[in-house]
Amino acid sequence: MEGIRTYLREVVGELRKVVWPSRERVAKATGIVVTMVALVAGFLFIWDLGVDWLMRLLFS
Repeated sequence: MEGIRTYLREVVGELRKVVWPSRERVAKATGIVVTMVALVAGFLFIWDLGVDWLMRLLFS
């Protein structure tokens, strides 16, 4: 039981050392991630349409 207490005390101590980002920084990073995911999804959608068109052309 003492080992668990020591572990939890150390975890709390390490969490106090963490430099947490500001709300604005988190919002900006989230916006960048969402934008990049949308761009990659759009690219893959267009790529898929092109490959589908090519396959239909070759196998028709």
